Amino acid sequence: MNKPTEKKGQFGTISSHPSFAIASFSRTTGGKGNVFGSSIQHSHIIRLSIRRAERIRSELHYDTYHGREELIEVEMSPSQFAELITSLNCGEGTPVTLRYVGGERIEDCPEITDKKKEFSNEFKLKCKELGESLNSLVKKAEELKAKPSVTKADREEFLKIAASIKQEVSSNLPFTMDMFNEQTEKSIVEAKREIEAFINDKIASTGLEALKKEKLLQ
Repeated sequence: MNKPTEKKGQFGTISSHPSFAIASFSRTTGGKGNVFGSSIQHSHIIRLSIRRAERIRSELHYDTYHGREELIEVEMSPSQFAELITSLNCGEGTPVTLRYVGGERIEDCPEITDKKKEFSNEFKLKCKELGESLNSLVKKAEELKAKPSVTKADREEFLKIAASIKQEVSSNLPFTMDMFNEQTEKSIVEAKREIEAFINDKIASTGLEALKKEKLLQ
């Protein structure tokens, strides 16, 4: 069994081991930034930092933990933070934005995608494909009309094109609209949580200022 290495320090016995780490959450406020997996910009960011750690056993018989070099730092929106801590064992996980890995600064997250424009472009593409299928169906109908006799293969090809159009109209296009509505709801929730974070931050800072003034007046 691996044992931690120990050495005497100024404040007690210091134990270290490759498995020892310390994690901390912090909040940053100000400016506007992009985070991976979010459809809006954020001025309130939750930061998770994980560092290597040491345990210090005091001569007064209690433990303290000291962080060393940083292993990884990630950032997330308030919505992503809420999802992360409430969605255990769900899917692949929650998107976060890498900031530091092994002490190396990661380049900033790219500009967020305009979801409305993205869905609009995808919907236009589907409509274009549907139009092409309809043209194929009309062309095939004209070919069959000109033929003296229609074979089984001709009928099967015609029905195949018609079935493809039916699938697009009855299923694929409505699904695209459902996904658009779902994304809209998600963006609204993100915006609400960003506003809530702003309000809570203002309430906290206002309360602290009031406490400071009260203390000064006493």
